[in-house]
Amino acid sequence: MPSPSPRRRWRRDDENLGELNVVPYLDIVTNLVMFMLQVVTVAMTLGEVRVEAPTVGTGPTPEIPPITVVVGHGGYTVAGEHAVLLQPPGGSTVPRVEGALDGAALRATLQKARALTPTSRVVLVPEDNIPVSELVTTMDDVRGVFPDIAFGGI
Repeated sequence: MPSPSPRRRWRRDDENLGELNVVPYLDIVTNLVMFMLQVVTVAMTLGEVRVEAPTVGTGPTPEIPPITVVVGHGGYTVAGEHAVLLQPPGGSTVPRVEGALDGAALRATLQKARALTPTSRVVLVPEDNIPVSELVTTMDDVRGVFPDIAFGGI
């Protein structure tokens, strides 16, 4: 018997292969789509930015500079727009008491500074090698007077 022609051999091979099963691929694509939707949803909630639109008819409002609180080894130094506020000569605004930071005196000083300047923001500037626990305590003390806190550098 003569061997089948190459054309027939290919036709027979195609008939044996059958159809491509796409169900596993659709499962993978569905899972990827669900995963991407979840990632985008979480990323959107983490990336929310507080934005306030200006009112119609008003010009730009001048930005009020924040109060700066320097957390140093000698105590706190509270500074305003152009000068150090309420500082005794030759020392920190709120010196350390027996080696510890005085949170009550800082709050009292910030209350006085709030009366002098119309700002609602405070920038905390730590000096080198200040323990994190002192920064957290300072943030708690400042937040009692000024709710808007940011970190800055020297």
